[in-house]
Amino acid sequence: MAAAFARVAEGVFSWSDVQEAAASGSEKQLISALLDALASGHDKAASLLFDWGVSPGLGAVAADTPQPGSVHVLILGWGGSSKAQLQPAQKWWQGKGYPTLATTFCPKELQKQIDAISAFLPSECDVLVHAFSNNGVYLLQELLQQTRESRPWRLSGIILDSAPDACVSPMLMNMVVNGCIRALCMVHGVFVGGRPEAALTAFQVVGPLRVGDRIQDQGPVPSVAGPSGSERGYLANTDRGDAMSAEVMQTVVADYAGKALESKDLDSLQKFQVSKVEIATISDFLLQEDAVSLFLYGQLDQSSCSGRLYEEKHPPLTCTWFTS
Repeated sequence: MAAAFARVAEGVFSWSDVQEAAASGSEKQLISALLDALASGHDKAASLLFDWGVSPGLGAVAADTPQPGSVHVLILGWGGSSKAQLQPAQKWWQGKGYPTLATTFCPKELQKQIDAISAFLPSECDVLVHAFSNNGVYLLQELLQQTRESRPWRLSGIILDSAPDACVSPMLMNMVVNGCIRALCMVHGVFVGGRPEAALTAFQVVGPLRVGDRIQDQGPVPSVAGPSGSERGYLANTDRGDAMSAEVMQTVVADYAGKALESKDLDSLQKFQVSKVEIATISDFLLQEDAVSLFLYGQLDQSSCSGRLYEEKHPPLTCTWFTS
């Protein structure tokens, strides 16, 4: 890892460094090096730390032995959740007699997770999905989209537990990214102080589009490059009603991709900004599934009511509501 730490100090790092650190038990040292890089002005270090913090276990899967003929339960964790944190939900479903698989969506390890889920589910079995928060819905969306044309199992029900909040406001994104990074540090015993603390506190996730920027249709989320061609970040929609809409994002990309933005374009794109971390979008994938959806919220979640907004926007969706 010595070579990787030297590269990080120069602002050069990638997901493979995280994988190597996890394999060698050097997570604490790499996190500290990335925090130092952020303090030295390398903003991409925060993006890598956030990708890591979203799934501290790098998409690790905890699965029971499959039981043909039984309902199988997929437990898809919230951003930052570990296998230990998902154990109470997993044990609850196991207590009902159902084989379970628990994992937390890791964008950089997505295909491994999809493959593990596919290997876990027997042919012709009924599947119940318990998805937590936005992160659980991201993984559910990917799973259903990838298997739609050839799905040997049946989706019998979906539980959306505190999911998802259709808000990508700058304040909220700062809180989410900062919180995920600090939680990652806590998991690995990394003290955040001095220059890294100041840099993390001051880090602004979302910023405005500028004249001369170019929207680039590359990957699942469009990116934004500055006039010089240097990467600024990812395109983010901060409008509450359509913040996570894949359809709205696709329309914007079709109209502006590759074009140097002018002042008049910025007027038309007022609800769009540049995010230094990748923010996934959500399509109307639930409407294409013949499964009942159960929305679960606690009292503190009542202010967002994002699932209810989703239901009102798409009335064919069958929903049941429980709060506690």
